[in-house]
Amino acid sequence: MRIVIELTDAEATALSVVALSAQDWAETALRERARLAIGDIVQSEMAHLSAAGEPIPPSVEAILAGALASGRVTTAAARRASLAREIAPEPGADAAR
Repeated sequence: MRIVIELTDAEATALSVVALSAQDWAETALRERARLAIGDIVQSEMAHLSAAGEPIPPSVEAILAGALASGRVTTAAARRASLAREIAPEPGADAAR
């Protein structure tokens, strides 16, 4: 995955005060957040599989894929869409209330 971020001049200047490289800082922050998410998902999925007496997949990638495929883990985008459906006004409801 490639992520491109454009900073304003002010943002770039401010970031240069706290980081040697905006690129390195962003990559480190994203990788660390992904590492934490992977750890949480793998720990939860392994606990579920162990309790259910199911085999544990041989790789982190397979564990993540299995957790997503099973629905035990959902993406933030899927959770947001589900929440939006839950709070959407019913058709014909008065929006001005």
